[in-house]
Amino acid sequence: MPSSSDQAPATSRIERASYLSSRVSFAWLLPVAAVLFAGWVLWQAYIERGPLVEIRFDKAGGVIAGETRVRRNDVDVGRVEAVRLADDLNSVEVSVRMDPQVSPYLDDDTRFWIVNARINTTEISGLGTLLSGSYIEVDWDDIPGERQSEYVGLAEPPLTTRGTPGLRLTLNADEAGYIYVGSPVFLRQIEVGRVERRRLSEDATQVLFDIFIAAPYHQNVYPDTRFFGVSGVEGSIGSDGASVRIESMSALFTGGIAFETAPPIISAEVVKENGTKFKLFDSRSHARESLFDGKDDEQFRLIARFEGSVKGLREGAPIEYNGLTVGRVASVSVALPKENGASSIATVVLQFQPRRLGLSDVTQAQWHETVVGLVESGTRVQLATG
Repeated sequence: MPSSSDQAPATSRIERASYLSSRVSFAWLLPVAAVLFAGWVLWQAYIERGPLVEIRFDKAGGVIAGETRVRRNDVDVGRVEAVRLADDLNSVEVSVRMDPQVSPYLDDDTRFWIVNARINTTEISGLGTLLSGSYIEVDWDDIPGERQSEYVGLAEPPLTTRGTPGLRLTLNADEAGYIYVGSPVFLRQIEVGRVERRRLSEDATQVLFDIFIAAPYHQNVYPDTRFFGVSGVEGSIGSDGASVRIESMSALFTGGIAFETAPPIISAEVVKENGTKFKLFDSRSHARESLFDGKDDEQFRLIARFEGSVKGLREGAPIEYNGLTVGRVASVSVALPKENGASSIATVVLQFQPRRLGLSDVTQAQWHETVVGLVESGTRVQLATG
């Protein structure tokens, strides 16, 4: 038998492990997982963040980057990220990060303005900003639109937001008088609206007032409604004595507008379209005198010729019949005499109101037929002293 010394010596063999766990330690997986999770969180925050909008204001008005909030209905919907001077160095650009929830409503109808404490003759507002600081208010309509990223902020806060139910109208007058932005609008001495804007017409011949009448009072506006100024004190002296009327104490200091509709002329349909235009009369008496005016009044004009002087007769003079006003003088002109010693001829255009003569819904042909009958029966036009 061979001896133990003749046996081959034992050899050891080391084999490389084929498992990944033998090459990578679990201690490395935790940092990698943390980095991946952090990257995912950052990516989610990036793709879910709201849009960035640029707003230009004339002045910063207490807006501070990183602190000032953007609000709607007292709810934060954005935050100011940066405040800087614009390229023209005369205005301020404010960068605002908006909440993604409101992104669909940031269209060309969106408005921004800075809310500060305001104290003037027409309003006291924003006193809460004395403690909390200024903020930016945003307003939009209820219809989503194409997103816009650049805006021009309002210099003055609007008196009513777009979501407020009511009716917006445009009044035209010859002069502004004592009516300002913020002046009240009255119905039977109850404040039902405000003047939102005052401006000149494109040809600068009239003053336009944009007013808002809140619901449900806007249902009292008809096509025949008359608007008139109630600034200050209105007084009159007549055969029945003297009278003084003040619409309200606020109108005494800030001016105001009132409206009314005569019950016999109330139309079946109220005015529903925003932007409908009305004339603003100087006083209640002038408004009531025009209650029978119509859109087709020019077709009821007549021409009267007077020989000699018509001194005192002017445009707007009343035409009276049996003591009642039935029209106005539209224009007065005079022609030089063709021969020496002859009298001049004055041509007067008379604007009649057929409804004041009991002729409602009369056509132009029917009106002329009626006038011809009156003339043939001896009716004449003559000058009189008021």
